[in-house]
Amino acid sequence: MSTEIELKYKAESPAAGKSLLNSSFINEISISDSRDFLDMRAVYYDDRNRTLTSGGIGCRIRNENGRFIATVKWNSAKDSSGFSKRCEYNAEVKSEYPDFSVFKEIIQEKEFADLITQIRPEALFVTEFRRELVLVNYRNSIIEAAFDCGNIISESGASLPICELEFELKSGSEEELQEFGRIVSEKFSLTPLNVSKLKRGLDLISE
Repeated sequence: MSTEIELKYKAESPAAGKSLLNSSFINEISISDSRDFLDMRAVYYDDRNRTLTSGGIGCRIRNENGRFIATVKWNSAKDSSGFSKRCEYNAEVKSEYPDFSVFKEIIQEKEFADLITQIRPEALFVTEFRRELVLVNYRNSIIEAAFDCGNIISESGASLPICELEFELKSGSEEELQEFGRIVSEKFSLTPLNVSKLKRGLDLISE
C-alpha cells in the first residue's frame, strides 16, 4: 500500500498549464532528464449498485503509454486548498479488462480485498489525457509537477475537459509540499481544484 499526497490546481488553458510547467521557476529546480510525457486512458469501474463509489472508493485501470495499471484509492482526506491524501494499491495488469483478482494478493485488509474482488464491475466512464511531468527538488523534498490536458467521457458521449496541474509528493514532507504549493499558486495566480477526476466523472454520468 502507498499513500498519494498531492495538491491540485486549475489551469486556465492548455497554454497556461504548459507555460507553468516549462517556466524558469520550475526549470531552475527540476531534476535533470526527469521530464516526460504520458498518454493516459483510464476506465473507472463499479458495480450497478455503486458499491465502491458510494463508500468513497475509486477503482480504475489506466493505460499509461502501453502499460496497464489497476488502482484502488480510498480514505481520502482533503481541504479547500486543493490538498488531498489517499491510500492506494496499484498492480500491473494485462489489459483494461476488469479482473480485480490481482488485488486479492496485495490488499492487506481481508474484508476490503473481498469487497473489491467480489463485485461485478461495469465501466462507469473514461478519462483520456496527455500528462507532461517533471520532478523538482524543493528543499528536502522531491515533488512531481504534472499538467494533465484531455477529457472525461461518458458512455453516451458527453464530456468534460481536463485541464489541471498536480503537484505530488514523491519523498519528503507534507509541510514542504504545502509550502511549495503556496509559492507556486501565488506566483502564477492558481485556483485550487478540490474535485477529483472520479467525482467529476460521477457527476457527468448522473446528469
